[in-house]
Amino acid sequence: MLSLGEAGVSRASETTFIGPTACAVMPDGNILIADGHWPRPSNAQQDGDRLVVVTPDGEFVRSVGSMGAGPGEFMGPHTLAIDAEGRVFVGDRSNNRVQILDQDLNFLDDWRHFGRPSGITVLEDGTLVVADSESGVPIPGPAISPEGVGRMARNPGFQVGIRIGRVNGSLQFFVPGTRPEGMAADNLGNIFAGLTSGCDLSPSGGCLQKWVLQ
Repeated sequence: MLSLGEAGVSRASETTFIGPTACAVMPDGNILIADGHWPRPSNAQQDGDRLVVVTPDGEFVRSVGSMGAGPGEFMGPHTLAIDAEGRVFVGDRSNNRVQILDQDLNFLDDWRHFGRPSGITVLEDGTLVVADSESGVPIPGPAISPEGVGRMARNPGFQVGIRIGRVNGSLQFFVPGTRPEGMAADNLGNIFAGLTSGCDLSPSGGCLQKWVLQ
C-alpha cells in the first residue's frame, strides 16, 4: 500500500532512511518513524539517528532529533508507542532509556528503570509494557554509547525480559527468562513477544511467545 525509503540506501534524508525500526500513527494522522538501527553495516551512515514525520501519503514533513545522549537526542531508536494523551514513548535503545515526548515531539522526560527497550506498547488503561532483548548481552555499538564501542555487554546490571508498569513511570512487574525484541499487547492484558533466542524448537532460533494475565 505504501513504500518509503530506497532499497539498498542507508542514509538520513527526506527520501531515505538509515535503518527504520518502528512507526506509529500520531494524533494528527501523520506517521512517525524511528530511524537509526544499531548495530548497522559499516557502509551505512553512522550518525543521523532521528524521528521522521511523514504524511499518510508518505510525504516528508520534518525530522526531529540527532544522534546523541541528551534530551531529545537518540541512539538507535527502536520502538514507538503513543498514549491516550498523545505523548510519544520512544525506546531509545542504545541509550538504555525510554524517552517521553509531547505531541509536538518536545522532550518531557526519560526513564532508565524499564531496561534497554526493544519494544513498547501502551494499553488503553495506561499500562506500559516494555520488552528488553539486549541488557547484559554482548552487542556492537557506536563509540559514543554508554558502554563504549565494540562488542560489549550492554546496560549492565539489568536483565533481559518484559517490564510492566504505568505511563506515569511506575514499574510494577517483571517477566524474566525471555529475550523479546518485537513485542505487542492487547487491552485484555495478553502480551505477545517475538524472541530472538532461546527457542529450542525453532530452526531459526526465534519464536513467538504469549503471556496471559492471571
